[in-house]
Amino acid sequence: MIAMGISPDVVSFNSLIHGFCCVHQLEEATRLLNEMIEGNIKPDIYTFTILIDALCKEGRAVEAQKMLDMLLERGLKPNVVTYCAIINGHFMRNEVMKARELFDGMKMRGLIPNVRSYNIMINGYCKNKLLDEAIALFEDMRKKGLVPNTVSYTTLIDGLCKVGRTSCAQNLLDDMYYSGQPPNVISYSTLLDSLCKAQHLDKAIALFRELLDKGISPDVRMCSIILNGSCKAGRLKTAKEFFHHHVINRHRLDTWTYNIMINGLCKEGMFDEAISLLSKMKGNGFSPNAVSYETIVRALLARNENEQAKRLRREMISQGLPERGNQDFESVEANLEKSFFLLKGQSVSSDV
Repeated sequence: MIAMGISPDVVSFNSLIHGFCCVHQLEEATRLLNEMIEGNIKPDIYTFTILIDALCKEGRAVEAQKMLDMLLERGLKPNVVTYCAIINGHFMRNEVMKARELFDGMKMRGLIPNVRSYNIMINGYCKNKLLDEAIALFEDMRKKGLVPNTVSYTTLIDGLCKVGRTSCAQNLLDDMYYSGQPPNVISYSTLLDSLCKAQHLDKAIALFRELLDKGISPDVRMCSIILNGSCKAGRLKTAKEFFHHHVINRHRLDTWTYNIMINGLCKEGMFDEAISLLSKMKGNGFSPNAVSYETIVRALLARNENEQAKRLRREMISQGLPERGNQDFESVEANLEKSFFLLKGQSVSSDV
């Protein structure tokens, strides 16, 4: 651009700074900011907001605060987006009081927090297990005339579930539905998982039936949660009935769903059924993985069923699946559990 005799303006610099921030080259982005200032091109609020957001996402809240001070010194007024970025940065460092001070300071400067601002605060409080404060903010949002969105509800439901307040979470899920914010897959999955962990399997199954009645099609995570909960509660009959019902109704299952069922059968010593399910799995278009085989092989070895174990091991090797050496028997279940949690999900939403 410069070679062609075209002088870059603030918009051009902002685009370049944003690009460097997206690829985590913050030093280059900061160098461009200094180049702007030296070239008498005035950075605007968007320039600083881009940098503050990127610094906060890298956990560099102290530098982000200095950037905020710099823009104030230059007579610029931070907007709601600027505050959201730095508030989120403080929560990433578990600096709850600083985040709250900025949130209140935003209002004192005449800025009106939006739904996203409240969502960031609610998420930060939930991660720090300050659920009463999160609930108070949720109610304050509604009093201010703001309508909580799916992220608002799901974040709070997740926080309540993580501290064992499943009844409150269930009430909030109902409120979500009747307020015109249909619960999504994450909302239901979070509560289902919490109910199962609290050994409220019947409540989890009732909730699952409720979502079916509302016309919501369960996904693989929901089915896996109920299956895993049933097997862990020693209710294999419930797990088998649930599994076969959803196979018949062609609800989405996958390899890990089958692995959960195989593991449950093996724990009860039902090896023939586990091996039969391994075969049916192939017939239904799913490829067994190493965990599928190892779950059965190690269970057989633990019961001194060595010949069957050897046969399955040879079959596993012939499928080109890797062996994982002399791990303890318990490691198979741990591996299954790890895979299950990776499937179940993660962060509530990138929108917060």
